[in-house]
Amino acid sequence: MPFKSRNYKQFIAAGAAVAMVATATVPMVSANEVTTAAFTDVPDRYDLAIDYLVNQNLSKGLTATTYGINESIKRGDAAIILAQALNVMDPDAPSAGFTDVPTRGALAINSLKAAGIINGKTATRFGFNDTITRGEVALMMSDADAYNLKGDVSSMTFTDVNSRYAEAVAGLLANGVTEGVSATTFGTNNSIKRGDFAIFVFRAEMLQVEAASDAFIEAMNGFAALGAEFGYEVVVDENELYTFNITGSGDLPIPENGTGFFETLVDQNIDTIEVNGEVFVIADEAGKPTEDVQAAKEAILLSLFSEESVDLTFHFPYNNEVTPVTYTFNFFPE
Repeated sequence: MPFKSRNYKQFIAAGAAVAMVATATVPMVSANEVTTAAFTDVPDRYDLAIDYLVNQNLSKGLTATTYGINESIKRGDAAIILAQALNVMDPDAPSAGFTDVPTRGALAINSLKAAGIINGKTATRFGFNDTITRGEVALMMSDADAYNLKGDVSSMTFTDVNSRYAEAVAGLLANGVTEGVSATTFGTNNSIKRGDFAIFVFRAEMLQVEAASDAFIEAMNGFAALGAEFGYEVVVDENELYTFNITGSGDLPIPENGTGFFETLVDQNIDTIEVNGEVFVIADEAGKPTEDVQAAKEAILLSLFSEESVDLTFHFPYNNEVTPVTYTFNFFPE
């Protein structure tokens, strides 16, 4: 039986937000355990977004106890956060040619400029210490080389969005990244607040996580289908993070059968897994299953038979990186 995608995606996305949702049982990416508890100025609306940025080392508070929710954010600081979130930091990027960028911002801004995501106020001035507007953030984030957000310009009702910003703002709206400051105004020229910028980035990141989660959902549906074929049910453990339970009765597949699960993983660009720490490369450079598929399956079955448990580490392609995440599968034969 396939997993219910809606709830499953919520589990995975919540995991990417440092498992802040109490019911989240299958996180997609993990982070160090840091919360906004120390910040006294973070209302509930901003909790998930700021926890995510802090956990991913994308942002810090203005002080140990204040995040600065209602403070404006500078163009330079916004660029640094965005470059880190997009994972475009490129030490080999040529100088952007801006004379007002301090050393701490040079790598991020050079990288963003080389990627075609940002421009300066002039050819030689980025406006590093200028506050950034909501419209400027929309241009950066909707860019094809950033989050590539698209929307229908004709559906917008804002009266303060000119042709320069229209497609970018439509992209943010269509993808649920933001709403206007009112029913008729986006606030294009308003300085964006630190709290709102955190929400913009978090929601855009969650779009990427959801796309990555689709691959895992497909892979796990394949695993569940394999179990069902042989009389077993694979279910999410609602009490333990990163855990699935296999229950039922039947004959487990002999080693020559049941490799469809691995083929599904390969189809989702997952080319490496670990079985109790042992690495198996299950796809070659052409994206075809390797002989390691059979070896990995045998290792899984051996562990299930002997230990009634197995730890599987999936190497997920996410945000231009490969993220290893380990899940435990418990076996309860009837």
